[in-house]
Amino acid sequence: MNWYQIFYLFSIVDNLGTFFGWMVAVFTLITLVSWIVFIIYKSNANGIFDDEKKEEDAENKRDLAIQRKWVMFSTTFFIIFWLLYIITPTKKDMLLIIAGGSVGEFVANDSSAQKLPADITRFLHAEIVKATAEIGENDDNKKEDNKSAIAPEVERIKNMSKDELERILIKEVGINPSILSDSTTSK
Repeated sequence: MNWYQIFYLFSIVDNLGTFFGWMVAVFTLITLVSWIVFIIYKSNANGIFDDEKKEEDAENKRDLAIQRKWVMFSTTFFIIFWLLYIITPTKKDMLLIIAGGSVGEFVANDSSAQKLPADITRFLHAEIVKATAEIGENDDNKKEDNKSAIAPEVERIKNMSKDELERILIKEVGINPSILSDSTTSK
């Protein structure tokens, strides 16, 4: 599966989640109303609202059969749409799945990645978690506002020299990146 298909799937699944959310609201309302009406019809047919016990006639049986069908179908769709709504991942969940899976495969299969010190792997894990949290915030707080705040920082990092980046890595992680360059160049 290429990246175009993955991002297309992200947008489709996100739209499906919205659709399932609306269907949950609609069928929850229909199910509640149908159950209430069914209980009222059943109580009326059994004579609970009358002082005298009455027999179920053909009209009551027909009304109860119709109400049972409404209850059965609405409850079935209610359950189906709730399950679909629950199992549909959000964009944040999908990005975490893709990023976590890619990183996990890389670390498991790459010999130089397996030689990384534990501090660096913890740092990378924290950065991945922070990046996915920022993505979730971007969706909530409108992307345009956050892009203007993040863009200068990205440009500043792009314009840094290798030495400046190494100093930041040493400051954040506490390990000299030259250790890494020795293990990656020995391939």
